[in-house]
Amino acid sequence: MKWGQSFYLQMLCVGFVFLMLGCEPSKNFHLSNNRRNTNQSTEDAKNKEKVIYGQDDRKDLYQIEDVLLKELALSTVVLVESSQLQSQIDGTYKISGKNYSTEYNLCTDEPFYEQKFSGFCSGSLVGKNLILTAGHCITNASQCASTRFVFGYALKQQGQQPEVVSDVYACSRIISRVQNDFTGLDYALIELTENVKDHKPLKVRRNGMADLETPLTVIGHPSGLPLKVASGGRVRSIESMYFVTSLDTYGGNSGSAVFNSLSGEIEGVLVRGEEDYVERGSCNVSNRCSPTGCRGEDVTRIDLIRNLIPEIEENILPEPEVELREYVSEHRVAIPDRDSNGILEVIPVAESTLNKKVYIQVDIEHSYVGDLKLVLVDPNGTEYVLRDKKGGRQINLAGTFGKNIESQTDLKLLSQIDVLGNWTLKVSDLVLKDTGSLKSWKIIIAD
Repeated sequence: MKWGQSFYLQMLCVGFVFLMLGCEPSKNFHLSNNRRNTNQSTEDAKNKEKVIYGQDDRKDLYQIEDVLLKELALSTVVLVESSQLQSQIDGTYKISGKNYSTEYNLCTDEPFYEQKFSGFCSGSLVGKNLILTAGHCITNASQCASTRFVFGYALKQQGQQPEVVSDVYACSRIISRVQNDFTGLDYALIELTENVKDHKPLKVRRNGMADLETPLTVIGHPSGLPLKVASGGRVRSIESMYFVTSLDTYGGNSGSAVFNSLSGEIEGVLVRGEEDYVERGSCNVSNRCSPTGCRGEDVTRIDLIRNLIPEIEENILPEPEVELREYVSEHRVAIPDRDSNGILEVIPVAESTLNKKVYIQVDIEHSYVGDLKLVLVDPNGTEYVLRDKKGGRQINLAGTFGKNIESQTDLKLLSQIDVLGNWTLKVSDLVLKDTGSLKSWKIIIAD
């Protein structure tokens, strides 16, 4: 995704103002914004898109199994022009769209070729009537008034394009907005005309900021399409106003919340990045880069704007007051390719899990998660399958079984074990080609 002008290029212009007469806008830098306006043609908007890093991590809502990701998706909105919505007698709205394949001249093997798109930007609910998005998505009061914020624009079953939506909200005012071409700071906080029902405000990170290599997930509407979830991203570098990531995002993703894949908290707002599409013969395909290649995708840091978001009750999802003990292994081990024996990593646990809750947290770096099988072995030698060749082409697996990742074996069984000793995690790669490593894992026990 990219801005219409590269702020990097503008900074270069400033530095060499006495040596240069002017600067042309970069053609390799773009905003994630499909919005049509009087200063931008539809054709221009098509070219202001994003890029795939490594393998394509984008998934439709019906493909998501992770309970936490589903909850985060419920509080994500697509920004559409009011003219795209037609009210119905039953209180719902018919949402019009354009053919993704036709408007972008896509090759037939491009993902989501058959879908339609309606939006121009994305956003997230961060208060009972507050939407966080990108500053370049809503630039003035007039645009605010003509924009609608729509929840639930997603494929809930395979092949069922959403044509009717019900949760639609209007803009009351712009509370705060910045789009600084020189520093790269870009965000907008929008107040809706009424409180949102049936959707929980998302948690923002309240202390510190994302570190290098922090695992990330983005949820939004690439190219204005129905909602997509893309995990597998990482923080590549940290700048003064934003951090650079390897997230798979496109035009229309601008304003998307970028989440910490482990905590589920918002780490920032997606704002710009690399060109999305490239020509392949007579049609277009997604631009593809290595995880560390191309320019990366920029995310406005949440620590710069979180003070604008009140810590109201709706923002705070209370956790039960329980004592947690963590038993950790941070021994990084390569996972052998196509080897059912895999690796065995042991953690000694000096307490019984009887009548206690047990969670298993993992951080695995792998180029094709669908190749992996994870098995937990208790001190008695009983095996519990956590995951068996699930996740498809997803890159990396980071999270907590029993909390934000569903375990194939019910972890409640672990509360019936009254024994101390060594717990073992067995990780095996069952398919040839893609490789990776177990970076760390831990056992979390709660009273």
